[in-house]
Amino acid sequence: MRKPKQKRGSKKKMEGHTNITLVGSDGESKVHKGAKTTLVNQYGYFVRENIAISYKLWKKTKATDNDADIMPDSEKEMLRRDVKLHFNFPDDKEKNWIMKKIVIAFHTFKKT
Repeated sequence: MRKPKQKRGSKKKMEGHTNITLVGSDGESKVHKGAKTTLVNQYGYFVRENIAISYKLWKKTKATDNDADIMPDSEKEMLRRDVKLHFNFPDDKEKNWIMKKIVIAFHTFKKT
């Protein structure tokens, strides 16, 4: 008899600090797959733990009238600071890549 497949739990906060030494021209980290996975998993953790579920949208659109539904820039900057506390990047090229991955984590958080 087969055991039922267990649901995986969400990732936990990373302990320590990681240095990212290789970054491509688009800001994407060029480290081994395990470190990159850890990096993206931490983005999801930061979003789940720090962002209120009441925010419906990442940025304002033409169809949005209620500013309370849009995540404020201060919250976005707080997420970026959290990433910088746990990960060192060689320069500021990674900002766009970080924010793209955080947006994906935000949308995933909203879906689930």
